[in-house]
Parts: sequence; C-alpha cells; structure tokens
Amino acid sequence: MGCKPDPWAKEWLERKRQEDPEGVKGWTIEKRGNVHYIKFGSTKWDSEAKKYRKISRHIGTLNPNGTVSSARSRTDTDDGKKSTSNIVGDIDVKEYGNAVILKEATEQILPPLRECFPDIYAELLALADLRLLGNPRLNHASDSWRMVDDILGLNPRMSDDVLSDVLHQAGGAHKAQERFFSMLEEGDHRHMAVDLSVIFSKSDGMKMLRKGYNRFKLQSTQFNLNAICDLETGKPLRLCMVCGNVKENSILGLLDEFGISEKTVLVMDRGYGSKNTLDTLHEKGHDFVVALKRNSTAYNTIETGEGHFIFEDRPIDYGVGKFWGYHAYRYEDLSMRTDEIYDKYKAEEDKGREVKNIDRAGNIMILSSMNLHPREIYRMYKDRCAIENFFDTSKNDLDGDSTYLRTDIHVMGYNFVTFLAFCIWWNIRFRLKTAGLDTRYTPRDLLRSFAAVKVIYTLNGPVISMIPKDVRSLADKMGYRLDIIHTS
Repeated sequence: MGCKPDPWAKEWLERKRQEDPEGVKGWTIEKRGNVHYIKFGSTKWDSEAKKYRKISRHIGTLNPNGTVSSARSRTDTDDGKKSTSNIVGDIDVKEYGNAVILKEATEQILPPLRECFPDIYAELLALADLRLLGNPRLNHASDSWRMVDDILGLNPRMSDDVLSDVLHQAGGAHKAQERFFSMLEEGDHRHMAVDLSVIFSKSDGMKMLRKGYNRFKLQSTQFNLNAICDLETGKPLRLCMVCGNVKENSILGLLDEFGISEKTVLVMDRGYGSKNTLDTLHEKGHDFVVALKRNSTAYNTIETGEGHFIFEDRPIDYGVGKFWGYHAYRYEDLSMRTDEIYDKYKAEEDKGREVKNIDRAGNIMILSSMNLHPREIYRMYKDRCAIENFFDTSKNDLDGDSTYLRTDIHVMGYNFVTFLAFCIWWNIRFRLKTAGLDTRYTPRDLLRSFAAVKVIYTLNGPVISMIPKDVRSLADKMGYRLDIIHTS
C-alpha cells in the first residue's frame, strides 16, 4: 500500500475535483518513495459471478509542477473485455528483455490454459510470471507487474481482491485443472517419475493440515504435494495437494484419479517400496522401478560382483536376483561407498558416533516388475532426479512453500500457479540446455540479466534501450531477438 500524499498533491486533486468532478471521479493519489501515483478505482457488477468486482487503473504520475506523466492506461469496455489505449503521456519504461523470455516460454501452455480457464487465464499467467521474477505475494503483484512489458497483451486485473478471487476459482476448479493436465500429457509419456513432498504451514484456516516432523525433528503442521513428471525430459505433467497425514501408498488412489494408463512405468523412491503397494500396482497393469530401504532383507539375499559397468564416469558393480517375486537389482557405487565410509569415520572421530552398516555403504537395492539389463534399470532410477528437481525448484526458486494463504482452496490455487511457473521455468531451462548453457545459467539468472533491456514508450512509439554486450551475446546464442518489438 502507498503512503499518504504530500499536502501539495492533496490540494492539486481537490482543485481538479472542483474544476471537473466527473473527469476525476474515482481518482486517488498514493505516494511511494518520493513519487505520487494517480489511480482510478471503481466497481463493476459481474453477472456470471453474481457480485461486484473491483476495477482499478493506473492513470499516471503527478509531478510537483502540477503536470501529469500518464502511463499506458488499461480500461474495461462495456462488454467486459479489456482494451489497451494509446500512450498519452511523455514516457513509460518497462522491462522488456525478460518479457521476451517469458513470452516464448509461455507459448506452449497458453492455448490450453486459455481454453480451460477462459475467465482467469490472464491473471494466472501473470502470477506465474511474477513467481519466476521473484515476486510471489499478492499484495506486491500490481506494482511488480507494472514494471514488466505485457508483450502477450494479457491485461490482467492485478488488484489484491481480484487475485485472491482468481486463486480461489483456480483452486476449486478441479475439472478444469484435470482437463489442463490432460492436454499437457498429449504425446508419449510411458515412463513417469512419481513422488510425494511435504510442505509445512502454520495457516489456521486450512483443513488439510496434519501434524508431522521437519528435518530438525520438530513437530509442525503440514500438507503434501504429489507430482508426476516425464522421466526422460523432466517435463511436469501433474500436481495435486493431499492431506498432511497421507502416506506414500496414496499413489494407488491418485493414479486412478489421474487416469494413468496401463503399462505406464512408474519410477519411485524408497518410500513406495512396500509389498502391498507394489503388488497392487502390478495387478493394475503398471510396471515399476522402485528403490528399497537400506534395512530391507533383500540385501541379505543378493550380493554384488556378478557384473559391472560405468555410469557417468562412475564404476558400478551389480548383482541380480529375486525378491517378493519381482526382479531385484543390487548396485554398489564404489565412489559413493568411499564417500559414505569417510563420512561415518569422520563422524566417529568428531562426534563419537558408532560406525554402523558399512557393508551397505554406497549400495542401492532396486525392485522392478521388468526383466531388463541392470544398466537400463539403474539409468531409469537415476533419471528420477526429474521429480526431485521439480520439488527443489518449486520450493526454493518459485516460492512454492510460501503458503501464507488461509484456506485449502486458495492454497490449491497457489499450488496450481506454482505448477504453471515450473512449466515456464522448464521451457526456459530446456532452451538453455539446447544452447549448452544450462551448467552456466539458471532460468532465474537469465531473467535477471535480460531485465537490463528496457522498452521506452513515447508519443512517437516504442523504442528499445541499448542492449548490453553480454546480454546481446547471450541472446544470440539462445536465439532470442531483442532488437525488434514483440507484439501479441
């Protein structure tokens, strides 16, 4: 929220109200820093939602000499659609370089999102873009969005009340979300990585929170996110929110809910390695690759030494056998074994901890319904880093765990925006990987660098600012055009 305007600004607005009361009806002045912004505010009846909606518009900046530097205004037309008027002021400066990146990374999800959420797709995309730009909170959204060039012509409604309503609509639109996920799944996604992740929250209004423990062994309330990604590409496919006390065997019901087809290969971590869960998966026609816990009795029946191979410059020994009626593969990463033993010995010397289970250091036991070469099973399990990357990025880069909202439906909408943001993030990272730059830059690095390129809107038309040499070189390598004006 802005601060109260200075007395001279109040006097200016009062004079305008006396001179032209209809012309400045709904105008207010807010002060941010040393700048006074003129805003228009009103309400409009929404016949479909059966309630009034807030309408707000940025008029421009009030200068101390009494002149107004007007911004490009966004207005609502009589039929409820939005239009963009011409520039009526001196200049309007927007971030342009990062807007170009977001535009091209959004093009794949824009059509299905517009079809599934025709009334709120613009606001959902704007929130997802702002999440990538490091602005996750609703009360900062309007000011943050105003800084970015709206190349796609979304013209979203960015008031706090509207965005809160958008999250509520998106979170409660289960059928629309399912349709959107189904449209994203078009193509061959037979191999999928599946996992469950915990999100801790202190919200009082959520009914899906349950007590759990964090990594520091401290009790807190939590809910769970269940996600599915394409195994080979890491492309996100689905995301849903479940209660905080739901365990890994909830995957059985979620697969039915998601409509995952038979013969899909599910690659999962240790938490899913129970016989009942795997038997049920197999009965339903699914194949699986799942790791077993280090205390599994399977380690007592299978030894390594049967064969070996090199995987990503690391020596791997393996052994093959049977366990619970499925194919069991035991692997020993010799490099990882050395590291684990060193850590155990170091802990014994520094903290007096007893050294245990050295015989299983560096070992991984994997159970599968498929009889494949041990190298192929190992590769599939290692590829499940796609789902770990999803949760790590969603929590750390996209603020997916900043659940300050207070109802289940709002948090579901917030999680859906997180999913959209990750889809855009994945497209940017895929482009970085194609250009061979994914080890040097993250999507956030790229957006931060390209934000240096501005577009200046003047009475004579838009002008692109000077492009720094390093940004121009990076844009050329990735195939971005920053020297032309992109339009929707």
